[in-house]
Amino acid sequence: MFKRCFLIGLDGDADLTGDGYITGSELGMYLSDKVINYTHRRQHPQYGKINNPDLDRGDFIFAVKAKPQAKEASMITPSSPPTGEEKPKDELDLLLTKIKEKDDAKKRAKDALVRKFKQLLQDTEKYKKIESSDLDDETKLAAWGVLSEKYPQWSKGVEAGDSGALVNRALARDNDGSLRKVIELQN
Repeated sequence: MFKRCFLIGLDGDADLTGDGYITGSELGMYLSDKVINYTHRRQHPQYGKINNPDLDRGDFIFAVKAKPQAKEASMITPSSPPTGEEKPKDELDLLLTKIKEKDDAKKRAKDALVRKFKQLLQDTEKYKKIESSDLDDETKLAAWGVLSEKYPQWSKGVEAGDSGALVNRALARDNDGSLRKVIELQN
């Protein structure tokens, strides 16, 4: 399943921002979501930075293959003459459509990240209740395992039980402030 999802992701499905490039992080998030889902939580692919000061700079970047020209050409030159209100799209219209599609894909990726972050906040609150309960340490550690397994992209390198660091790790990737807005709205 990992191989299948990996290849589908590299074909363009993992391009979460719709910019024509797939970063290693995008591919990791895509695989984490898809493989866990398709294997009914039996496989949990992991990704992250290399723990070596000489090797941890940058990211892998994959260019998404361009769509076949035949498809684009058919969009520019309709096979049948336009009728009434229909008119052929010129190249500028096509470019504007592509820009809108990219913007829509970025918005969907951002919305998905915000939803996942909201879920993280709810789950950390649940974890805090478990942590402050009189349950044994083994049960509390198991609860942390469930939490960190659910959010592998943010839990790498976070000390067991440190739910605050887990949230801060997510906030570190908040480039546009949308995750911080979630916290402000909750307060």
